[in-house]
Amino acid sequence: MSSSFLPPLKSQARVKPGEAGKWQPQAGIAYTEVADSLTRPEIGTNTQSISSIPDMWARPLLVDMVLRDQEYPLHSAIKAQWKGMLAAIALAEVKRLKLQAQLLDLDTLQADALIKALIALSPSSQRTVYQSTERSKGENRNPWHKIYVFLLNGQSVGMTSPATLVCPAEEGNWEGIPWYADGRLHSPLDSSEYLTEDDKIQLWLWLDNLKTQLDSQRGVDSAKLKELLNEYKNELAQELTIDPRGQTFRPSRNVAYFGVTLTLGDLDALNIPIQAKRNPSSVSILALGKSMNEEVIFIPDLEQLKKQWPTKQAVDIWIYDTVSAAIFDKAEFIKQYKGKVKFLTEDDIFTKTFFYLEGEGNLPGALLPEDTREITYTVDEQERHLTPLLPLESEVLNYFSSEELIKRLAFNPTTIGNQSAVRVSLTLPLSGGDFTIHREYPIEVNNAITAKPFLEIWPNFKAPNWKAYYALYFDNRTEATKQNKIFRAVFPEAREIHPLELKNFQITRLESFPDYINCQEETGISQGLILLKTPPKVGDQNPNKTWTVGVDFGTSFTNVYYHINNVREGVTLTPLHLQITQATPIERFRILSAYFMSSKDEKFPLSSVLTIRGSKEEERPILDGRIYIPQDVRAFDPTQDDIKTELKWKLENIAYNRTFLKHLALLITAEAAKNHVKKINWSISYPSAFSRSDKNLYKMTWQRIIEDLGKTTGIDHKWLDKGNPYRAESLALAHYFADEEGKDLLYTTCIDMGGGTSDISIWVGNRLIHQCSVQIAGRLLFSQFWKNRPDFLNQQFNTDLSDLSSSLQDEHFFVKLDGLLAAEGSKWLERNRTLMDDDTDLQTIVQLSTLGISGLYYYIGLVLRALDIEEKYTRKLNTPVYIGGNGSRILNWLDLSGRFSPDCETSLLFSRLLSKASGFENKKEPTVLSSKPKAEVACGLVLDQNVTRLTGLQDDDEVIFAGEDCEVNGEAFGWQDRLDLTQFQKIESFKLVGSDDEEVGLANLQKFLEDFQQAFKELKITSIKPLKQYDDEQWRNSLWTNVKRSVEYNLTNLEGRNSEDVRVEPPFILGLKALLKELNSRL
Repeated sequence: MSSSFLPPLKSQARVKPGEAGKWQPQAGIAYTEVADSLTRPEIGTNTQSISSIPDMWARPLLVDMVLRDQEYPLHSAIKAQWKGMLAAIALAEVKRLKLQAQLLDLDTLQADALIKALIALSPSSQRTVYQSTERSKGENRNPWHKIYVFLLNGQSVGMTSPATLVCPAEEGNWEGIPWYADGRLHSPLDSSEYLTEDDKIQLWLWLDNLKTQLDSQRGVDSAKLKELLNEYKNELAQELTIDPRGQTFRPSRNVAYFGVTLTLGDLDALNIPIQAKRNPSSVSILALGKSMNEEVIFIPDLEQLKKQWPTKQAVDIWIYDTVSAAIFDKAEFIKQYKGKVKFLTEDDIFTKTFFYLEGEGNLPGALLPEDTREITYTVDEQERHLTPLLPLESEVLNYFSSEELIKRLAFNPTTIGNQSAVRVSLTLPLSGGDFTIHREYPIEVNNAITAKPFLEIWPNFKAPNWKAYYALYFDNRTEATKQNKIFRAVFPEAREIHPLELKNFQITRLESFPDYINCQEETGISQGLILLKTPPKVGDQNPNKTWTVGVDFGTSFTNVYYHINNVREGVTLTPLHLQITQATPIERFRILSAYFMSSKDEKFPLSSVLTIRGSKEEERPILDGRIYIPQDVRAFDPTQDDIKTELKWKLENIAYNRTFLKHLALLITAEAAKNHVKKINWSISYPSAFSRSDKNLYKMTWQRIIEDLGKTTGIDHKWLDKGNPYRAESLALAHYFADEEGKDLLYTTCIDMGGGTSDISIWVGNRLIHQCSVQIAGRLLFSQFWKNRPDFLNQQFNTDLSDLSSSLQDEHFFVKLDGLLAAEGSKWLERNRTLMDDDTDLQTIVQLSTLGISGLYYYIGLVLRALDIEEKYTRKLNTPVYIGGNGSRILNWLDLSGRFSPDCETSLLFSRLLSKASGFENKKEPTVLSSKPKAEVACGLVLDQNVTRLTGLQDDDEVIFAGEDCEVNGEAFGWQDRLDLTQFQKIESFKLVGSDDEEVGLANLQKFLEDFQQAFKELKITSIKPLKQYDDEQWRNSLWTNVKRSVEYNLTNLEGRNSEDVRVEPPFILGLKALLKELNSRL
């Protein structure tokens, strides 16, 4: 029977309706039976409960009651909250919850009226699932008197309950827990996004441990709770792909994670949450083309992450360590991990502003996305193209090579309002997959760079352990265009920047090829990046590939040869530049020749000229000096302060000498590296005219260069190990004639005629019997005669050198003339030599040059006679003469045809004078010119010294013959004596002497000139004229007076010097030089 005024009863209700109006006595359990018998309507899980019973323990008792009654309308909702709170406690460390517990011990707070009420109303100690292990007044304490309140982010969200272990608060704010939604705590299994597989396994194990501990409790009613725990475990197991029973529980190492130790009787399971598992990051940047020494995390925008990774749950995306995307809080993460892990955000990758160069194609050496060509902007209603500076921070280049980065970079045109804009996208390779970030920039006219600098890098390759890279920056704005905006180039990891204060150019030294250039305003504000094309890799092929390199450092020109696999070639310096910014060919050649290095193929020989523009005088190659290769010999001005010549002989230029050689060696090494060479064996020549100190200093210079190159180029540098690596130029030339041109040296004189010295070697039966070097060659035998005739030079070569001709310094004129004749001399001879034969200026030049070379032959004849006296040369016949070197080209000017030949009149003249000096019969021995002028010494240096017909290549016979009678420190030296000054520590006196019946000094030289004049008559030479003024006695006497005075002056200048520092010159040669100078001034 039911009443419409009373709630309906369950069909199995223990309470039966009584008779209306009649009271019946009931036991104390009646209220409970009435409550249990009532039928309750179904309600949603989100319905809030109302505790209508005025009891402070109403909430935990309600939770207990509802959990025990499956038919209770709130059962599902309360059970979900209960499961959610258990999961929150278990996974507190895993989910990084700021969950704390506070102890509320009622027995210690009985003085408080509220506490007394709570104690009085506390549930029975029998209504618990565990017993207290503490005793009070001789009996176990009521577990309800010691509870813990949980606080999340400082707000109470629940408590412990002796009846249900935990009791979530009715309206607890569990914000930050993934399974807290719509203002209510849910079961963590309500969504697959809440827990990871590992979370579920560990939660199952945690619950299993909790149930095991409950099983050990005695005298309590925990059956229902254990049933709920088993249900919870089963739900978890159903969602797992593996059996959790075979897994290992991972308890937290923090025994006080909640701030206090939770002591619930002898249950400690709640006190030990699950230890957070360190998971590999899903957003760790994957390096491409670079190696990384540390993990770098990218902090993404989580909304974008969800869109781009739709198949991944937030709980399965690990930011770092134990932090998943589901619980990620950027501010909290940065606070905790700053300084512990490196992380990046979009602001660390994109710059704030977009800068660009006006016009397209301004960065030929840069890497740019193809779609940048589509980016335009409008100015004055005109569409314009641009070349972008990449709006990226340099940090990103720590993880990606330029090529890899550019593949992942995209530019798309867009608009911001009505303004042209560009959308820049970068796809980052993260450990969890690709993730694309974007930024949009308006194209501002004020951000246009209207003047581009000149930028190049050398060398454009990567080789193992190569550490010598140089970058040139040149600001070519004029005063009129200074207002145009330009960017400055900052290179990563620059080792040296010179000069530090930028005026118009700057050279940067680096130890590795840069991936990028950081462009900055003059104030230092970043404008973006230029990504550089990765250069080709070299040197990773044959580890034993070896070049033997021969260097012939000359007064006027320097030549270099290499030898590999029985092939000998002159070195050609190929362009190894990376041209970064666009420039016209003319502008590029001009800037590179003046401030850097030529960008064209440059074949040796090259002028021995150095530019020191911007130097700090520290002898650093490229920074303090560079080999100067003028692009236009006519425009070349050797008088400029930054141009240095006479590098080989002037002691005051020794620092420039070393700088030149360092740069030379670096250029050669770069060329070798480009050709995959791994080892270089060096062979160096020197003139015998060097003093002992000169030789030692020059060798030490190369020793240091070789050592330094080994440290900076990754190539094994050493001296030539097969034979003598440091050889006289005369021997290297002879070796060339014998083994490269196949000449026999049975009885032969070889001359290497350069710009400053003629290096002589004499051979008998392919054996060296004498070698020496005299300081008279191309410049004194030929160039000086042009200096006095600038009008003729201007007429023939359309080059006005009158200012240089009038200068007291010969070297500037010589350098200019050397370059001019090297470039155009051969062509002029072919076209004009025969036609111009009657020109008086040309005739004088030819006449004096012939006389000078004849004097050199005469000295060689004296040497042959002296060797005969020493019984080293007993053949009693003159030798043929082989001439090489840059100065050998002079002989072509002496013949009417413009091409010297062994049977021309000049050759006959030389043979006659050789015979006159030696006293041997004149057999008309020929003079033969090399087929490769100036290549002979360099080539000879790389020939195999162990496989040759020649002997004596190791001999050190460099003591010259005097050629004239003289006296040193009171000791007499006859013309046939060797002028060995090393027997004297210091030169106290040096003078010419003569025999009793001769005028003092230069007897042989005077005899030479007489023989020279007579030879013209005897040989009936017509193509060259003798000195017609020489027949005039007064003219002749004044000539010799001046010549002797000049020689005596030069000898006097040697007095007081250490003998080791003296470059010994035969008095005969000193006289010949003085004679030529005097005649040049008279004719």
